[in-house]
Amino acid sequence: MNDLDRYLIDPANKAISDGATLNAPERAEVANPMAGDWVALIFGYSVNTKHGDNFELRVAVDGKVLK
Repeated sequence: MNDLDRYLIDPANKAISDGATLNAPERAEVANPMAGDWVALIFGYSVNTKHGDNFELRVAVDGKVLK
C-alpha cells in the first residue's frame, strides 16, 4: 500500500499536518478557516515506483466540492 501524506499551509504559513497519517483517504476539516491563500501539499512518503500511484485532491467549502 502506498502512503501519501497531505499537509495544509494556512495564510499565516502554519502547517496543519493532521493528514499525515496511515488513513486512506486522508481528509482534514478546518473549522473557521482564516481568510487568505491556503496551500495543499501532497508528499509521497512511501510510493511503489514500479507501478506508481494515482491520487485525487478534492476541496470542499461549506460542503460543496470546488472544481
